Amino acid sequence: MRTTSSFFLALLFLTAWNLSPSSAQNGDLQHGAVVPQPEMPGGPPRIILNKRGPSGVTHGLAFSPDAALLYTAGVDKAVDTWALKRDQNPPPGELGRLRLTHLKSIPWEISRGHRGLIFALDSSPQRLAIGGYSARQGGDVILIDRNLGEVEQSLPPERINGVENGHTNRIVEVSFSPSGNRLVSVDEFGEVRVWEGPRFESKVIQASSPNARERLHHVRFLDESHVVIAISVTSGAVNQAPNVFAIHDLNDPDQVRNLFRARPYQITALSNYSENQTWCAAYNNGTIEVFQGIEDLKSFGTIRKERDPIACDMSLSADGRWLLIANLAAGNALELWDLGQRPYRLAGQFNDTSMADIPRCRISADGRYGVSQHGQAGIFHVFDLEKAQAENARNLLDERIDFSRQQELITEVEFLEMTPNEVSNKSYVLRLERPDGEFMLFETALFQPINTFPNIVRFDEDSIADGWELVPPALPANTTDAQSITLVNTKQRLRTTIRLDRGNQGVYGMHCWIPAPPDQKGVLSKRPAAIAIGCRESYGVFVYRLPTRPNEEAELVRYFRDHQDELFSVAASQDGRILASSSRDQTLKIWNLKSIAQDIPAQDLQWGAEFQIQGDQLLVQNVIPGGIAENRDLANGDVITRLQHGVSGREANDARGMRTILNRQQAWEDLVVYWSRGNQEFSRRITPAWEPLVNLFIKSKTQWIAYTPQGFFKSSPIEGDRLVNYLLNRGPGRPPKIVQAAQARLNFDVTSIVERPTDNLFGSYLSTLSLPEAFTSTGLQYNPQSYELAEEIRKIPEIRIRRPYLGERIPDGEPIPVVVDFLSEPDGHRLPIRNVSVDGILLDPPDQKKQIAGGVRLVWDSIPAQLCSQLSLLQVRALREQAAGVTDDRVHAVEDVAFLPEVEFKPQYHVHLIVIACADYNGNSYEKLNTPLEDAGAIIQLFSAPNPTYALDSLIDFRSTTLKQNGREYSVRPDDFDGAVKSIKSAIERGQSQDPNRQDLVFVFLAGHGDVRPRAEEATTDPRTFYYVPEETDDTKAALQLPRIGLSWSSLAKVIDLKARVTFMLDTCHSHTLVDDPTRPTSLRNFGRSSSLTTTSLLTATSGDTELAIEAPGLGYGFFTLGLLASAQRADGYYPVPGDKDQQIDFVEWVNYCLKDVEMRSNREQLPTFSSTKDYELPSFAYPLFRAGGLPGGLPNPPDVVK
Repeated sequence: MRTTSSFFLALLFLTAWNLSPSSAQNGDLQHGAVVPQPEMPGGPPRIILNKRGPSGVTHGLAFSPDAALLYTAGVDKAVDTWALKRDQNPPPGELGRLRLTHLKSIPWEISRGHRGLIFALDSSPQRLAIGGYSARQGGDVILIDRNLGEVEQSLPPERINGVENGHTNRIVEVSFSPSGNRLVSVDEFGEVRVWEGPRFESKVIQASSPNARERLHHVRFLDESHVVIAISVTSGAVNQAPNVFAIHDLNDPDQVRNLFRARPYQITALSNYSENQTWCAAYNNGTIEVFQGIEDLKSFGTIRKERDPIACDMSLSADGRWLLIANLAAGNALELWDLGQRPYRLAGQFNDTSMADIPRCRISADGRYGVSQHGQAGIFHVFDLEKAQAENARNLLDERIDFSRQQELITEVEFLEMTPNEVSNKSYVLRLERPDGEFMLFETALFQPINTFPNIVRFDEDSIADGWELVPPALPANTTDAQSITLVNTKQRLRTTIRLDRGNQGVYGMHCWIPAPPDQKGVLSKRPAAIAIGCRESYGVFVYRLPTRPNEEAELVRYFRDHQDELFSVAASQDGRILASSSRDQTLKIWNLKSIAQDIPAQDLQWGAEFQIQGDQLLVQNVIPGGIAENRDLANGDVITRLQHGVSGREANDARGMRTILNRQQAWEDLVVYWSRGNQEFSRRITPAWEPLVNLFIKSKTQWIAYTPQGFFKSSPIEGDRLVNYLLNRGPGRPPKIVQAAQARLNFDVTSIVERPTDNLFGSYLSTLSLPEAFTSTGLQYNPQSYELAEEIRKIPEIRIRRPYLGERIPDGEPIPVVVDFLSEPDGHRLPIRNVSVDGILLDPPDQKKQIAGGVRLVWDSIPAQLCSQLSLLQVRALREQAAGVTDDRVHAVEDVAFLPEVEFKPQYHVHLIVIACADYNGNSYEKLNTPLEDAGAIIQLFSAPNPTYALDSLIDFRSTTLKQNGREYSVRPDDFDGAVKSIKSAIERGQSQDPNRQDLVFVFLAGHGDVRPRAEEATTDPRTFYYVPEETDDTKAALQLPRIGLSWSSLAKVIDLKARVTFMLDTCHSHTLVDDPTRPTSLRNFGRSSSLTTTSLLTATSGDTELAIEAPGLGYGFFTLGLLASAQRADGYYPVPGDKDQQIDFVEWVNYCLKDVEMRSNREQLPTFSSTKDYELPSFAYPLFRAGGLPGGLPNPPDVVK
């Protein structure tokens, strides 16, 4: 039975929301009368994840007017833009598969904690509007330019002291007028404002109310001049008012019409207004009333019955026919009603959710698509109503796409028991578990995953409880009441109560005991010093020091704040030095517990510094490295000169008065601190909420990044440095500046700056809990000024793509307009090498080059549409030149935009295959291999079989048994490979001159031994190079012989310059070094940002932890080749939408299935890797390769190991 989730009821009934309180574009790119937004200091840079879709609750959903784009927004603090596009050329009588593709995340100003959460979203022809809990004030409304995909204006444009020209509380709903020239918004206290374009100044049409948080607020524009407001009073509210509608005539401010009479039921939702003047209102008895008109208002009765599910959101198609309803409580979670005929008909229902509540839904204006949040956070559904109607489905909500990030979450974190060596070195191993029970180990000494598991002994925190027990707390009946948590120790006859402030701390979610520090001999303690409580609603972790004597109370000694969504797990290390927490925000955070067991005032431990009265001065002493005091620039010896309480305004400038303010301050409250250091004076507004030592984002086993609040990072070799963006706020009405971590590698990638491979900055950091000490221990000098993240972001040039617009639909036959601005600071990094490509094809020089303020504008007037697919990517890069012809990608600028050309995309795919294999190893230097020739033969047979999806134009066979000179076999040589590349280049150029729609695909397969010289253990600074080993060589002379006889990566990489999509399939040992060797300038860690913009993919048989390519015992092939074959047979519908089969296997399905197959088939002894220079989730990557269900005769049928 479906039951109502208290979480989503809390979203509907605002009493449970306990949070602390552009103009139209024209062809020449000029804006209308928007208000210029000055640049404003926005605090330090924020670090955001490049998640490509939500992991938390989606509060806002909207379609573009033409339904080509979908927008989602919520607790992930950004608006995600998605393309809805069907595959072209479906079978006769069928609609093409609908694909949902992430295009861009549009950020606004954000800050720590709740600041930046989005609760409201609406779309107009020109703009998006969002609102929520803003970074600076409680009630900014932000306008976003839909075309450019960036913030255009803040409402109000500026805050004026003493003038209430905008909301001051959190926004809960926004609605555009049909033209988009007006906007109505309502905050959590019921204030309703209408914003008038083009300057979007506001007027209040309903004032806030003292009891407004006890009511529900819904606002909608009906037509251009009328706004309907519905207010319902929740049960138990003081001064209960009737449940009423009010229609405001904006052309006559004094005109307000109540609809009929007060309704006897609470109003839970309003629909939009359709072109046939239909609109709907929902009541908490389950019924929905259908209205028509405004001036001459008519009621057409109700749909549904009393006691049906309560509707919390509704959306009408533009013609008024289709009504999509999101429900609370038992019954259908989502319903689609046909209002086009009487009696009204239920046309679709959706119940496939483990929870009842779907709080948001939208239907596209044309009625082709619907979208809804799932009952579980991080999941939403797109419903293909067009296809369901075309197939005459009985349930029109059966056809859908599900988006989910659930399997990327870490729902359980634990520390393993520490060995004596780990206790001495202060290193740790964490066990991280996914929702499906799959887990991985992450060790901190080298700070990387462990893929080969030792004996796992988990640290049981309850084993050190020493008699302490937590009595499960009850949820307070009143949402404003504190929650009491009782801790009892019968063994020591101790008892204490912790009272959680509901509004600022939330309610209990989980806890762990924190061990006391080891003794002087390093013996681990068997008793707890503190308890960590992870809270729901606030997403905070609160550490309380446990009492040791009767009548003592537990004291709050640390507040950890930076999670931005529901907490899953907290765990303490066995030595009590660090705490780990995981959250729905997809981060694992490691926190500093240093000194919490010391006998010093709790308030000082909250700050991470002691405030001592000496004479008439209040001095800062014993600042804890990495604490909030140090991170806010307080230092030993500073003199506090004045304190002002941020909430009450209470202030003092004498030592004892300031100490009293400190003692009374709560950890979640701000203090304005004034202090002196010698002749210097400082001031800062500080909340003593600690930042994590290290954050960890693990997207997959081979894609992860660890980063500090200062911006230093270490990442997986495969695209890890693209998983995080640095965000620099520039003002509430200006787009933040966004820089990928990959763009700041010069000073912030510790993998690159650590000179000795055995040293590890992150491991040293967790060992010392001090970043300066960690730098010193790795032989580097810590200079905060040279590593100032905000300054580095400022100096990186900015690329802004003005055309094509984000998701722009370009009519068939028209050229693609391209306008790109390169903007840079006078003292910024110089990036003279600039390249622009469309779908990996490099553009010719621009038609125009213009000087503009702050930079240069490049314009292409006539890019042919033949270059494009149905969803194309324009990508722009700027790199700096290290030497003549040599680029340095450690600092670069990059930007891209996806657009939707309306071209008939019927490419003819032509495959070119190069196969290299050798079995001529005698076992002296290189182990004898049994299967390379069989592996290569299987790949040749796979691609040579008759295939309706492509033509095999070139097959170049470099197996050692096929190469002969003067009648003798020989191994492939660099000159042979060069000749092969030239041959394929001629074939491609010849074919493309005859067919502009032709798509060429080049595959390079290697089987045999691979090696790296110099090896890691060799004492040399020479760059390491990967070689394919084509024949036996003397290992002692390999450093000399491999450059002569081997195929180096520089030789193999020549194929990248072909005008084609290139995929390497390397079934060799050590092939992973192409992506994870930071000492090599040619590493494929860099190739995605090289001057070449062609599309290149690398699929390797090995990874950093499994360096050997293994032959499958008894099967006659290598595990990697078997994975490729199994994928070519079974991958249909495997990815990205499980079960969505179309009887063919495309490239994306093939790669993803192969990665999983090799891991499972080899029992994790072999972990392949994949990397690409482009986002391979784009539809252009989903080119068909093989027919599903069978392999050519003679090839093995590997058993199915992927579940």
